[in-house]
Amino acid sequence: MSVDHTCSVPSEIERVEAAGGHISWGSLGGLPMTRGLGNFELQAEGFACLPQVSSIPRWEVEFIVIASDGLWDVLSDENCCALVRSWGSADMAVADKLASYARSLGSTDDIATIVVHFPFEGAGGDAGA
Repeated sequence: MSVDHTCSVPSEIERVEAAGGHISWGSLGGLPMTRGLGNFELQAEGFACLPQVSSIPRWEVEFIVIASDGLWDVLSDENCCALVRSWGSADMAVADKLASYARSLGSTDDIATIVVHFPFEGAGGDAGA
């Protein structure tokens, strides 16, 4: 369900340009992303504090990972999910392990991670039915 908001995504480039901004050399005002929290001084250039909102039925989700670009710049969605599954839902340090792993891959950016596991309740949410 992840959607990147970077200066290389065609729909984001189009949105920035429609707002009167310009992406040059792969950045918007010196940043490689087009959306985020803060950076209000870049709003005139098309930077937006707009979330990407999606939803799926609860019973289709094992876990979610919310993380900053310090993680996603070095780890693909697929690899992240494989690591979280291999460490298991009983491991309370999964978020810390993801951050450490990103550092081992060479990330030098700040890394914030949140991992939330959802207990399986079966289709429709009927536990034990």
